Amino acid sequence: MTALASPAGRPRLLGLTGGIGSGKSAVADMLRGRDIPVFDADEAARALTLPGGKAVSAVAAAFGPPVALPDGSLDRAALARVVFSDPAARGRLERILHPLVDAEARTWVEARASEGRTLCFLAAPLLFEAGRDKQVEAVVAVVAEEETRVRRVVERDRTTPEAVRARMAAQLGDAERLVRADFVVRNDGTLEELRAQVDEVLLRLGGG
Repeated sequence: MTALASPAGRPRLLGLTGGIGSGKSAVADMLRGRDIPVFDADEAARALTLPGGKAVSAVAAAFGPPVALPDGSLDRAALARVVFSDPAARGRLERILHPLVDAEARTWVEARASEGRTLCFLAAPLLFEAGRDKQVEAVVAVVAEEETRVRRVVERDRTTPEAVRARMAAQLGDAERLVRADFVVRNDGTLEELRAQVDEVLLRLGGG
């Protein structure tokens, strides 16, 4: 895959990943609070599937009813139920979305380069799975105990533990993230403890 940032004249691009409920979004917010830009691949994917989004017609053609609605929009809840219960369907969706998200990321990195930024992050829960680790200089993984992650998502999304575990099963496990990441942030404690770990990573990167 084409690198999102070239070595010369571009910001250093770091990856940020973590499974559902790990606290990746909290770390991303902390980075933004330190004036470090973060591209959110999940948000980009959501925008692509909203009415008028670039992926709507392709997703509708690939999945049909009940995902494709008569007005031309997508039933995103139905789409989520399909892809989190069927690995083949999830693969079809990823083949549509990943190239479009990567194109959005390249445009975003170019914009940050024009601003003179020196350090940026690409946040993606499927960073390793999509091969995006090859597009970044290093990867920061946010991990937490499974039961903690399940509890957080149940409380946040008002869903069931079974539904959360199904989504977790569709993602890389923390054991593999620990092996493959360059930096690990553990998020089983307080926000203050999490913030201290983020600062330590930035210090080691020379961005603190």
